[in-house]
Amino acid sequence: ILYGRVDPGEVERACSRATVKLPALYLWAPPSSERNGEGLRVMVEALAQEHGAPPLVVVDYVQRFAPGNGRDRRGDVSDLSGELRTLARPAGGYLGAGVLALSSTARTNYPKVTSAAALYAVARSSLEDLVGTGKETGELEYDANAVAVLTADPDAARDGRRRGLLVAAKVRELEPGRMAGLRFDGARGRWDDGPGVVEELEREAAARQAARAAPNGDERGPPSRTRKGGPSRPDGV
Repeated sequence: ILYGRVDPGEVERACSRATVKLPALYLWAPPSSERNGEGLRVMVEALAQEHGAPPLVVVDYVQRFAPGNGRDRRGDVSDLSGELRTLARPAGGYLGAGVLALSSTARTNYPKVTSAAALYAVARSSLEDLVGTGKETGELEYDANAVAVLTADPDAARDGRRRGLLVAAKVRELEPGRMAGLRFDGARGRWDDGPGVVEELEREAAARQAARAAPNGDERGPPSRTRKGGPSRPDGV
């Protein structure tokens, strides 16, 4: 839309879909001085009362949505985590709302998410390292029922989309480590399913491992031994 590259028919279809979906979407963007967990809880409680059911709460993103009570940022995020946990409690008079909190990545963890291949490698070698990928989010990661890490390749493929990967680093009710391949369309800010992405990353990782194992980086592997006076045959035969 910004660069005028979207077909007018596509814009019309998007507007038609938005007309149906937007009435159920409530965007709350208060000034930074009023952007805190307590205000969020009051707003969510009002929406739940108005619609008769708790909403899905999406916090985008936690580093810009901290209580701001004069403590350090880690303490602010910790306080916000407590408010979000309260919203998500399913019993005892609480709302039981679904909560999705987005976080930026700590600079020290950038190498883990520079590409889908980098994220895949960390997930296969040390899944626990991904749980603490967020910036100043230790308490939030502890409180959360699930922690997922999302990234995309820096360069786009021929179709203009970038290969992406979503890894479930922590899941209380299920086994962690599950992955989903995705495709990211930067022009539209859209994530789509990426069939075959995980399998492609597996093949690339296997090829890199084979290259490291081969002498002098030669992927052909060691030469076969030849018996004198006869054809070559595998070792142990």
